[in-house]
Amino acid sequence: MNSSQRRPETDIIALCYEHLGLKPILHITGDGRLEGGDYIPAGTISLIGCGMRTNDEGIRQMMEVDAFGHDTVVVVRDHKLWQMQMHLDTHFNIIDRNLCTMVSSRLNAQPGDPEFNTCDIWARQPGTKEYHLWKQDLPFVEYIKSRGFQIIPIDYDDEMHYANNFLTIAPRHIMAVGGQSEELQQRFHDAGVTVEWIPLENLIDGYGAAHCMTQVLQREAYTTTPTAVSAVRRQENAEAPIFSLSGQQLQAEPATRTIYIKGGRKLAGH
Repeated sequence: MNSSQRRPETDIIALCYEHLGLKPILHITGDGRLEGGDYIPAGTISLIGCGMRTNDEGIRQMMEVDAFGHDTVVVVRDHKLWQMQMHLDTHFNIIDRNLCTMVSSRLNAQPGDPEFNTCDIWARQPGTKEYHLWKQDLPFVEYIKSRGFQIIPIDYDDEMHYANNFLTIAPRHIMAVGGQSEELQQRFHDAGVTVEWIPLENLIDGYGAAHCMTQVLQREAYTTTPTAVSAVRRQENAEAPIFSLSGQQLQAEPATRTIYIKGGRKLAGH
């Protein structure tokens, strides 16, 4: 962990893994820094943010022991270094093999802007271990589009309510913080995304949401959405209730648009 006060957490989670019968494949040492919010697997490649919380040395140690497990590693460089966008998953996230989100400030940034993300592509020949720098300083938005991704923009008010920090639980099926704007809800709907809107108001004060709160221990590849047979229903109106993965409707208060961040500053509401 980058913050000294959080570094004991690595020992705590290692103990939890031990009780689950799991053995960590790597401990980042020395000057290396690596935090999970900067890592996003994307099919046959790995995306890893490098900036405020994860550094080049941590990424080097990951590549050295083949911890990514992919032949292509995309290092996404953050030049803004802002607490509210401390990890890659605070301003970029993936919903499906050809669908992602990005906060508007990053999506619309121009070269020279601190929000303008660049990326370096590290690659290796299949069956080999050593990575080599293939391309450097590519515009990240252009790179994502070149891989066939459609980008759903997330505007500032929704970003401050941790809209981008969702957890993808299946292709085009996500768990996200409730209370987002009708505009964003419509964008998800138009893209065919099923959203489980979760009330996380008391937890987002810790600078995180569904993605940050989840530790994925095992992934399985699916050709279709596994929850499609679970009758997960989509509500077509603005006051969409929450459904469980079994299709059972859960009781919840209608979402509001009153948004607060650290210090109690009101961003939007009605």
